Amino acid sequence: MRLGTQVGLFNPRQGSDQPKDTIHMMEQCAAAGFLVQDIGFCDAIRPGKPDDLSRYDWERRIDAIGEAAARLGVEFSQAHLPYDDLFLYSKPRTAREIALFREMTRRGIIACGRLGVKWAVVHPFTDTIHAEYDNAVNLATNREFYAPYVEFAEKNGTGLAFENMAEFSLEKVKRRYCTAADELIELVDSFGSSAAGICWDFGHAHSVYRDQTAALRKIGARLKATHVQDNRADRDGHLIPFIGGNIKWEAIMPTLVEIGYTGDFIFETHRFTQNIPDALRASAGQFAYEMGQYCLSLAK
Repeated sequence: MRLGTQVGLFNPRQGSDQPKDTIHMMEQCAAAGFLVQDIGFCDAIRPGKPDDLSRYDWERRIDAIGEAAARLGVEFSQAHLPYDDLFLYSKPRTAREIALFREMTRRGIIACGRLGVKWAVVHPFTDTIHAEYDNAVNLATNREFYAPYVEFAEKNGTGLAFENMAEFSLEKVKRRYCTAADELIELVDSFGSSAAGICWDFGHAHSVYRDQTAALRKIGARLKATHVQDNRADRDGHLIPFIGGNIKWEAIMPTLVEIGYTGDFIFETHRFTQNIPDALRASAGQFAYEMGQYCLSLAK
């Protein structure tokens, strides 16, 4: 298990003169010690963002990122594909928006293949258009949408890791599909493919479980990727471990060893640096790296 971080660890803070450029942020992460990185395509469906894949030159830009990674000695262990609530009755999507999401997901998988990404993280959908509180409907909707992409991912030398969802915003969704480990397991197993696995977001799980270790033991070898963030179970904090949160990392780390987890320990902690002045960001990144190494030392 290696320590890594999402490239967004160094997202520029508001009012900063730092460019929000993927390669520049990769360089900052590498300088802090993070040579295992997670490349984000979350905003691929939002034109003008750094990871926008809708531009005519998107393949050239992906190749430039790959060249920069080779120069820096960076390996992309994970990626995050676009996400959106396509099937919520409160957020109706047009046919054009759905088509854009499908195409950017396809391009994201191609990008992962070109960059050597092992696991591309996706969000399961909660379907309240066809029925509310019906996991059979949720399962069917996710299978129908994602099955072709699981097959496409395998052809491109990568896999899809389905992420556990959170229950922070009950007033918006009421109940999200795949917040529970059992739902996630059922979905992943339904594909019957080695190219389908699970990404466990510890911060999301903290909104659902007092003790995550039992859920991790259920998941077992299905666990392929991680989103490491801390919070106090009241909001999606995206903080580094032990800073502002109360997740029990002393219990979690040995459990990852117990279940034979062979993936990486990847920070999703962009809010840790969001208000740190530019002059202190390099030292903050180094501190995050040291805290991550301490977490790995608990994996015994």
